Amino acid sequence: MKCRNLLILLALLETTTSLIGVGSAYAQQSEKTALKPRLEAGGKWGNQRSIVMTELWAPILQNEESVIYGDLRFMDDTRDNNEFNAGLGYRHYM
Repeated sequence: MKCRNLLILLALLETTTSLIGVGSAYAQQSEKTALKPRLEAGGKWGNQRSIVMTELWAPILQNEESVIYGDLRFMDDTRDNNEFNAGLGYRHYM
């Protein structure tokens, strides 16, 4: 992984820490039903190409009927391909 990609990954982890703090500070549901931040990391290793992936999903504001959340994703591979996605979403429960 190149130095630039490592810096992007570190920035993603820093943002992850910030979003987790925001999500837990504004959670308005009871502890039993409140959605919690989720951080996933994984990879696929092969002979010709290896991939590393990281994803964060974190609620920013939530109540019993809806949630506003942030979604961050990062992918890097051994062929110097990389991808970063950031999103903001809303879900309403029926």
